[in-house]
Amino acid sequence: MHSRLPATWKRYTVASIKPPLSRESTPQIPILESESRLAIPFGPSLVSVGDIYQRFTGAEEGTIENIIELGAPFFLRDKDGLTLTVRARYDTRGPRRIALVFESANVGGVHISEGFEAVLAPAMLPRTSLQHQLLLALSEFNLTIPFASAGQLASRAAGDNSPVAGGGDYQLTFLDQDMLIGRASALGGSFIFERAEE
Repeated sequence: MHSRLPATWKRYTVASIKPPLSRESTPQIPILESESRLAIPFGPSLVSVGDIYQRFTGAEEGTIENIIELGAPFFLRDKDGLTLTVRARYDTRGPRRIALVFESANVGGVHISEGFEAVLAPAMLPRTSLQHQLLLALSEFNLTIPFASAGQLASRAAGDNSPVAGGGDYQLTFLDQDMLIGRASALGGSFIFERAEE
């Protein structure tokens, strides 16, 4: 089963489900949304979540990247204004189970919105060197920080230095050439992914 895992997998959404030939032939999946937003109880949404990917390497290398594309109204492009990537190592623990160890989180791939660019450097006025430097700095912004789950930190504090201690398990519920259904036991949640076009 693990031989089919190396690939880039895209979160399955309502938008990617083809219309059924009849209502009886396809089960409805109400929990999947084509658009996700993080919002406060009042006012506009603060962040929009675009595409979400998981990129696996082979078991020999054993790495996984969770890639989340985000947007922020006015400041960033709507669905791909910023990319958050969480990197982890994995180790196979059985035919349908892998153990995860989180390593780092990266924020980069910044694409500001046209409106925000117009505020920073209006197109009708000559751009100064400072404005060019600011736009360049925003487009090249890249921040990587070490990352560990609470379980990993607790295991290290207890003296367990095993490379996969406290990272959590990922159950491979279903995996074929086109679809990956998994469940994160420690973090909670089930995930449905389709193979991304490369």
